Amino acid sequence: KESINVAGHASTAGLSKRIGTLAPSDAPMIAALRKAGAVPFCQTNLPQTNLSYGCSNPLFGATLSPLDAARTPGGSSGGEAALIAAGGSVLGIGADIGGSV
Repeated sequence: KESINVAGHASTAGLSKRIGTLAPSDAPMIAALRKAGAVPFCQTNLPQTNLSYGCSNPLFGATLSPLDAARTPGGSSGGEAALIAAGGSVLGIGADIGGSV
């Protein structure tokens, strides 16, 4: 999820003012996963500031369902849902404020 810090990568949360601001260190969840042998390979799309029923932002656009492009995976973990549904990863990190997970 693009709001979770991965050392050396931007975590913009869909905000243009955060483009180019690189995370100095891993978020605790990323550090724990690395310790267990995981290799983070991408950060997935999310709604701007993680707060929306849909999954789009001005920087990266809308996330579409890989099973039906007329639909969108909803909520702040929609990018993770699309990646998993497409078979792009066996594991994703979701966060929940309003019921998206």
